[in-house]
Amino acid sequence: MGFGGRPRFAAKEAAFKAHPHLRLGFHDILILSSSDAEELTGERALAGPGASAPVALIRAGEGAGAGARDQMARVSISHDGEYATATCIGFEAGSAGSGQCTSEPPRKGWAAWFSRIWS
Repeated sequence: MGFGGRPRFAAKEAAFKAHPHLRLGFHDILILSSSDAEELTGERALAGPGASAPVALIRAGEGAGAGARDQMARVSISHDGEYATATCIGFEAGSAGSGQCTSEPPRKGWAAWFSRIWS
């Protein structure tokens, strides 16, 4: 994304604030297009077919507790000039009613993938 990384930073901050129960750090959040997230995780991204809306891949923070799991969340980013804004909807484990955003671990297991990214 352009604008000197401001939109991506705004998206990380939105994901951080939407998931206080996970006790995240900024290195626990990765902002990707839905197509990149699908390719890297093997999971269907949260956007509709053909869309490349951004998603946040979230690694549960170390202080989050035993029940915390890695997850994917929808992100909406807007920018104009020097300003950027973003929103993210957070869910606690087991509270995803529609199945669109879930706290279940992905089929391929993100733990190995996250360890490659953040090592």
